[in-house]
Order: sequence, then structure tokens, then C-alpha cells
Amino acid sequence: MSFLKHLKNRGSKTEMSLSDPDDRRSFQLKVDVYSGNGEIIVHAQLAGATVDDLEVALDGSNNILAISGIRRAPLVDVGLEMSTAECVWGRFYRKIVLPKEVDVSKVQANMDAGVLTLRLPLLNN
Repeated sequence: MSFLKHLKNRGSKTEMSLSDPDDRRSFQLKVDVYSGNGEIIVHAQLAGATVDDLEVALDGSNNILAISGIRRAPLVDVGLEMSTAECVWGRFYRKIVLPKEVDVSKVQANMDAGVLTLRLPLLNN
């Protein structure tokens, strides 16, 4: 089963609420957004997240993409003392205003090595 189909089968929406989740413990997910060659490509760093931890929603009428979920920290042996803490774990949410209108019916998604890649073909391309 493809990643995007898995998300859709879990109930991901093509329409969404545009308000941020009311959880002050959420952090803003880091993304790279590219456009060209008739599509928009979004890469998101998701180390520690699985497909079941994600929700991707696209509001095609307003050109807004939302990605939310949780990044789970790796288990650490009891009794270890942390000397450096730079990684961000926990709930995340990111809303992205897309630069152009996309064809919602042709969106492709893939998750590999902790990176979510969304390919969003432009509408009327």
C-alpha cells in the first residue's frame, strides 16, 4: 500500500480546519519547499515519526498544506545522564501557504529515511 493511500485510509482530509492545534507543547516542523517543472515539492524532517504518527491535510481552495503528528524520542537506558540535548521530540504542526494552486487529486507522498516528501502537481499545468 502506498504511503499516501495509507494516510487516506487513516482518515486524512483534503479539507481541513485552518486553525493551529491548541497545544502549547507543539513545535513547528522544519520544511523545505521547492517549485518548478510543473510541481511543488515539500521535504519535511521527521526522524522518530512513523506513517501512523502523521496527518497530512490539503486545503486546495486556499492553497494551504498542513502536516501534523508526533516525533517519538528514542528509548534511553535508565540511569544515563544527558550531556547534550539538541533534538526536538514530541508533537509538531506546520501550516504552509503554497505559492501556487495544486491539483489535489494528483498529490504523491513518500517517507524514506525520516524524510517526508510530498509532490504536488500544479493545477492547469
